[in-house]
Order: sequence, then C-alpha cells, then structure tokens
Amino acid sequence: MKSTIKSYFVKGLLIWVPVLVTVFIVKMVLNLMGQLSKVIPEQWLEVIPYSSLPGFNIVFALSLIIATGVVGSHFIGKLTVRGVEAVVKRLPLIGTIYYSVKKVLTVMFNDQSRAFQQVVMVEYPRKGCYSLGFVTSDSYKDHEGKTLVTVLIVTTPNPTSGFVLLLPKDQVRVLDMSVEEGLRYVISLGTVYEQTQ
Repeated sequence: MKSTIKSYFVKGLLIWVPVLVTVFIVKMVLNLMGQLSKVIPEQWLEVIPYSSLPGFNIVFALSLIIATGVVGSHFIGKLTVRGVEAVVKRLPLIGTIYYSVKKVLTVMFNDQSRAFQQVVMVEYPRKGCYSLGFVTSDSYKDHEGKTLVTVLIVTTPNPTSGFVLLLPKDQVRVLDMSVEEGLRYVISLGTVYEQTQ
C-alpha cells in the first residue's frame, strides 16, 4: 500500500513540477517584458494607438529588442554598445554577471560559429568510460600543428556548467544526434535515449 502511494506521489510530482516551473518562468518573462514598456512616458502612452490593449507590453518589448538589435548591428550602434560595456566591465560584481550572461548567450545564439553544432562522444574521465559532449571549436592546434577539437562536457541534470577538453580529432566520435537531443539526453539523466550510429 505504501509503495503504491509513493509511486502515485512521484508520478504526481513528475506531472505538476514541470507545469509549475514552466508557468513560473513564463510568468517571470512576461512580467519582465511588461516592465520594458515603462520606459515610455505616460503622456506618450495616451496618444499611442492600441497601448491600452492586452498584449501591448509584449509587442512593445519584442519591438524594442528587435530595434536594439538593428541599431547594435551598425557602426554607431556598435560603438555605443562597446562604450557602455566598457563602463559596465569596471563595475564590481555587475560586470562579472553581465559578461558571464553575455558569453553564454553569444555561444548559444551565434550562427556563424560551430558552437554546440555537434554532439560527440569522448573517452572521459578515464579509459573505457565515455561521456557525451558538444563541440564548441576546432580551430586550435597543438605544438606539433595537429588540430585540436574543443569539447564541452556538460554536467547533468544542469547543463549550464561542465568541463572543457582539448582533444585530437581522432579521439572525438561524432554522433548522429542533434544538439537538442543531446541536451535532452543529459537533462533526463540519460533516460531519454535514441540509438546513434
């Protein structure tokens, strides 16, 4: 009887916890996006069409983010961003947090790099033991001129931390698995598995 109740309790947690966490994150993001509209003076909001309609804050936030990206992609915008970042970099703690977040986002959203574009298997942390990793670069060379592959071995179930390894190409086995499938495998503690070739 106790084992049955325990089983039901665990199954209930597996249903409710992801739902509650998802709702919490979505609500937090929506609230944050809603705060962005406060940069507009209230006098302006009275004359802006549809500003009183539900969802205006989200549309405004998305528009502001896209517009910032457009400005930041051009010469004057880049200079402005660099100037602001130079000031932020000198601030204790704030500069560390800012640059840590920016580096993670740059790696994840930079389409021009090979970061997180390949899922690989490497012999780590000892011989005969294999770990799942993600290729982040293959532009390094050792003292003999051989190309080294940079592999990130992420931790589980939290893939935001891990170990960076520099390995010869012949020691890295590319798997027939997308990045999303690889992350899902790590986050699920290896319970979500698809056969690789």
